[in-house]
Amino acid sequence: MPLSSSLVGVFRRGVLALAGLSLGACSLSPTDGQLADSRTVSLTFEGASLKPSQTIRFEVHSGGATPAVFASTTTRATPTRIQDLDYFQWSTSAVIPSSRWVAGTTGYFARIRTRLVANLANGSDSIAYTFPPDWSSCYSEYPAAGDFVVNCQSPHSPDAYVYTRDFPTGVDLIVKDMRPPSSSPNGKTTVVVRNNGRFGKVTGVACFQSGRQAGISEERVVAPGQEVEIELSYWPDPAFPSTCSVGGVSESGAAEPNTGNNSRVEYF
Repeated sequence: MPLSSSLVGVFRRGVLALAGLSLGACSLSPTDGQLADSRTVSLTFEGASLKPSQTIRFEVHSGGATPAVFASTTTRATPTRIQDLDYFQWSTSAVIPSSRWVAGTTGYFARIRTRLVANLANGSDSIAYTFPPDWSSCYSEYPAAGDFVVNCQSPHSPDAYVYTRDFPTGVDLIVKDMRPPSSSPNGKTTVVVRNNGRFGKVTGVACFQSGRQAGISEERVVAPGQEVEIELSYWPDPAFPSTCSVGGVSESGAAEPNTGNNSRVEYF
């Protein structure tokens, strides 16, 4: 399958950057942050490597489960030569298994990687670089060979996160659980926070009840679907309910809107 015309320019620039990176490869579609109409839609997988007839495997990661290979292809045997560099394209279509998409507050996301089999000199595999949807503006600033990949790859590379269109557009933190001090070896209250949206940061957690309150500032990056445990010095009276709340910001720095799922009320 030939490359889509919209990606020809990507290869001409992105692959030239590989000249400065030994045995590197670019995965140019899907981009990190790409939107999908549904979990059953067929996506285009395109990229370029410096090896001919190389096996390329597409993996989806979900939680702590073992990554699942859901499709594979090979690079072309015949190179395309641009400015004294031979590169070998791959292009195929595949559907990510719907069971491997992870639910958010609304919609779903899939975390995927592109594996180059036996790519390194010692026979080991390697993972292709991924890029954000707006890679071209970064290329304008870093057009030199090597600089493009180093400076323009996604901050989540080698992962690419694909979202359904109804997935939250920013971080969406929820208080999933609250554990009393007696459950912690440190004797502190534990607040379990889950990110049901896109990448962001937890900036703080606070708990209170009548006559008691405690808070802690955080700067903890949370990926989509990730859970973190935050301990704070809060010793509540079990006879009264406690409320714990979490605050955060999206990758852009925008504060997360305060919604009902940011807080949880429980008796300890």
